[in-house]
Amino acid sequence: MAASTQQGSNAGDDEQHFEAGADAVTQLVRGRAAKGQLTVFGSEPGESDYNPLLEEIWVTWKKGVKPVLLGRDDQIKGLAKKGKLTMKDAHIVLNAPILKVGKGG
Repeated sequence: MAASTQQGSNAGDDEQHFEAGADAVTQLVRGRAAKGQLTVFGSEPGESDYNPLLEEIWVTWKKGVKPVLLGRDDQIKGLAKKGKLTMKDAHIVLNAPILKVGKGG
């Protein structure tokens, strides 16, 4: 089985992965997404809440809401509180350690 890597961001395809915060969560956008959307990591190696075990959450933009680029887990949670998107627990845990932290480009 080959290993795969994924580029992400700590700051539009049909499915985009987002990883977020405190309990190490992976957020997967289902449906519409902003162009250029990358994975969002809520924490990274060296931070007190970092954990390579990630709980998968499905994120869906609500009808009539224009998707924006998501860059931080607190942004995703804030948009959910405002009713612009939904977050649903997929009941999946991934073992996906972050191997390198750096600037994109």
